[in-house]
Amino acid sequence: MSDIQQTPVYIRRDTQRPQYIPFPNFLMDLPLSLTAKLLYAQMLSRALLSQKNGWMDKEGRVYILFPESEMCKAVHKGLTTVKTALRDLEKAGLLEKAPHPHSSVNRIYLKIIPDTKTRKKKRAVNPGIRDYSYEGEDSL
Repeated sequence: MSDIQQTPVYIRRDTQRPQYIPFPNFLMDLPLSLTAKLLYAQMLSRALLSQKNGWMDKEGRVYILFPESEMCKAVHKGLTTVKTALRDLEKAGLLEKAPHPHSSVNRIYLKIIPDTKTRKKKRAVNPGIRDYSYEGEDSL
């Protein structure tokens, strides 16, 4: 937890969105620890940035460089816990490691589970508010 204490405020129409990490729905159904899921989400956030910046290998696969020490800080866990989470993600087929030719840090290739449902976007109830939910999904 941060040393800076802030008082929570209600979300209002003009409230700025806080920083967030993407957490894919498919992770909810996988038998992984919460740490493994959180680490995957952190890596996915980095992979999306790598995708945007063109970090791809010769086969067009996006990769990230994420030292284990930084992973520990990102998920607030120790090295043993992070290594266990990485091993579990590898066993689940959600990531592969490969040596990087110019770094001591391995390249990490994330994989996703494609959505097999045909999803149609709902129309927003209020045209001024974006609605990112989909038909067939439970909403809040």
